[in-house]
Amino acid sequence: MRLLRSSLLAGLVVLAVASSARADSLLSNGRFTEWRDGLPAGWTTSEGARADGVPSPSRIERVGETGGVALSGSAKTTRWRLLGQRVAIEPGSVYRLRFEARASGLKREERQWNSCYVGVSLHDADGRRLGIQVVDVAESSALAPGELTVRAPAGASAAEVAIFISKTGRLEVASVELARLEPRDSFATLVAAMDRHYSYFPHRGVDWDALVARHRETLEPLAADRDAFLAALVPMLAELGDAHIWIERPDGQLVPTFTSNPAPNYDFQLLARAGLDDVRQIGRIGFTGRSKTGGFGYIAIGTLAGDGASFARLEEAFVALLDAPGLIIDLRANQGGDERRAQRLAARLVAKRTIYAKAAYRRGPAHDDLGEPQERAIEPAAGATPFAGPIACLTGPQCMSSGEDFALMLGALPNARLFGLPTRGASGNPAPVALPNGLEVWFSRWVAMDAEGTVIEGRGVLPDQRVEHRDGDDPTFATALVWLGKPRGDDEGR
Repeated sequence: MRLLRSSLLAGLVVLAVASSARADSLLSNGRFTEWRDGLPAGWTTSEGARADGVPSPSRIERVGETGGVALSGSAKTTRWRLLGQRVAIEPGSVYRLRFEARASGLKREERQWNSCYVGVSLHDADGRRLGIQVVDVAESSALAPGELTVRAPAGASAAEVAIFISKTGRLEVASVELARLEPRDSFATLVAAMDRHYSYFPHRGVDWDALVARHRETLEPLAADRDAFLAALVPMLAELGDAHIWIERPDGQLVPTFTSNPAPNYDFQLLARAGLDDVRQIGRIGFTGRSKTGGFGYIAIGTLAGDGASFARLEEAFVALLDAPGLIIDLRANQGGDERRAQRLAARLVAKRTIYAKAAYRRGPAHDDLGEPQERAIEPAAGATPFAGPIACLTGPQCMSSGEDFALMLGALPNARLFGLPTRGASGNPAPVALPNGLEVWFSRWVAMDAEGTVIEGRGVLPDQRVEHRDGDDPTFATALVWLGKPRGDDEGR
């Protein structure tokens, strides 16, 4: 079976500019009131997913007399139809997709895919897809609004609005519109996007409506003036106190809105000089060595970002330490990056699939309306013998974001123990909203949790053994060495 995340055939472009769902919408028949030959007029179908077996297409049907469309399928469905409409767009412009939808009876069964969404994909003049963004539609008894914005990249000439389900259940869409936004719409665009998707309003105790009201008079008139708008926007977003909210300029420069710089609980130069042999620096991302006491493998991983070549060298050096009687993985300076890199390293340490974290996303318009937490797990590295010795993970307040996910991975291992101070408690999985004045605002999209479902934002990952730091010494490292050197039968456990 295969999934065809395609839309219309290359070269088939529907340019719709009349009979819009609303005055500013580029779509025709956006309320699905006109139907021809069993399909809403102005819309076409393509095969979005296919499973082996006797052809049995998903259903597309009219909803009531006032408008609306429903897509549905069952365990017997083998051809999942995508309903789409293409319109002409201009490169560099920002477009807003809005819709009202609900889903019911959702269940992913054998030979199905976990899709139930309304989205928009961007295409060049030859029909090649340049990107796609979707909004998943959750089960609801009532129609709920959805929204996203996209910036058309260079070379884009068409956008396709797509409605799609590829699992048992029913997706109902009452209306959909796609509108081009102007720079003056930037403040309203940001407010609507964060109101619908920002994940930490309740956790931070922020009254978003009141915050917007205090800043609207200043920011709304400046929306078309990019630099002035940026300068005035930073103080507003800083009130959320979220390190995962920043602003990206068109030149790629990132402007933080909130920073904190807790005192580090490490001195790597002292540690490398006094506590390690065979020290090897790996680019700007970390270093390795062997402890002078006990010959335990040591690796400090300062980031999970950076170039792939440096990470490949880090991974190679990490694997070379697995012959040691025990490991020290130092995450005290790790400020995050790509969580998948941490998973690659942790995969060498597990013998079976191990759940280490959960995350929940907004699923409805209410700020506290979260979907079911989704588990994240480490899978064992194929063909590798997992490391069975004791593992000490060193943590502290400068460890944040994906660095904290790495600490959670290690904390889920039965042969590992965390030493030091709590991590920062800042994990947001940010994604951007494109503003028509050229800025992009990145903000937190999930609520991060440990494997038991405890929210770590503002709390951090707590060590198994708290160790206070002293300048001129490294008691965290020293405490970990003592634990690693204990006969395992005398160990008090986690």
